[in-house]
Amino acid sequence: MLQFLILLGVIFGLTIVIGTPILIFRGYTKLKLKGHRKIANFLLLLCVAIAAGISYAVIGEIYPYDDWYKENFKMELGVGFPENGKIIYKDASYPDIHGHFISACSFAVSQETFNQLLNTLPPNSAYCNIRSAEIDHVMDHYNQKEIKHVYKKIDGDSSIYLMFLSDNKTILYFFFCEIPTGC
Repeated sequence: MLQFLILLGVIFGLTIVIGTPILIFRGYTKLKLKGHRKIANFLLLLCVAIAAGISYAVIGEIYPYDDWYKENFKMELGVGFPENGKIIYKDASYPDIHGHFISACSFAVSQETFNQLLNTLPPNSAYCNIRSAEIDHVMDHYNQKEIKHVYKKIDGDSSIYLMFLSDNKTILYFFFCEIPTGC
C-alpha cells in the first residue's frame, strides 16, 4: 500500500512539475496572439519563477545545503553546530526506501571552539576505517594519520563519528542511519 501511495505521489508531482509550465506557456502564446502582451509576459515570468523554485528545491534535495548538515549535527549530537564553524567538504547519500542514509562533512572552527567541542564530546573510541562513497569523498582531502581523537556515539540504528584532526581546527563528522559493519 505504501509503495502504491509513493508511486501515486511521484506521478502527481511529475504531472504538476511538467504540466504547469506547459499550460502556462500555452496560455502565454494564446494571450500574445490575441494582443494581451502584459498578461502574457506576466504568465511567462510566472512560468520561469515556478521552474526556478522547483529546480532550487530539487537541487537542495539531491545536494543538501550547509544548513542541512548543521541541523543534522545539532539534532544527532544534541550540541549546536559551532557558530564560527565553516563547512569545507560535504557529501550525503539519498535516503533509501527504509530511510537509511549517510552524511559526511568536514568543518573548520577556531582553536578555542575545537577545544570546547573536544571537552564536550571527549574521545571514547579509536579510529575505525569506515568505507562509503560519501566518506571517501571527504576523506580524500585528509590523511588518516591526521586523526587525533575520535568520538563515537551509537543510538539505536544510527551511529555518529566525530574525528578531531591534529591541526586543532578541523573536525570530520560522519552520520550513519544504520550502524556500519566492521567497527
